[in-house]
Amino acid sequence: MGYKYLLFIFIEGAQRLNELEIFALVLIALCHDFDHLGFTNAFLVVANDFITLQYNEKIVLESHHVATTFLTIKVVACNS
Repeated sequence: MGYKYLLFIFIEGAQRLNELEIFALVLIALCHDFDHLGFTNAFLVVANDFITLQYNEKIVLESHHVATTFLTIKVVACNS
């Protein structure tokens, strides 16, 4: 899915979007499946995986991707 964002940006999006909007799309593309576990939400819930407890069995992977992205951004070593 991330390639579609980049394709849009480099082919036609650059003429229609400002720099902040382009940055936001690139960030979304990079973080979309960040630290993906390789399983579906349904599988993780049925398997009673620990991650489902963290996110109350609702949009488990999506919540995990966002939380992991923000935790990574907060790490000083990742921002230098």
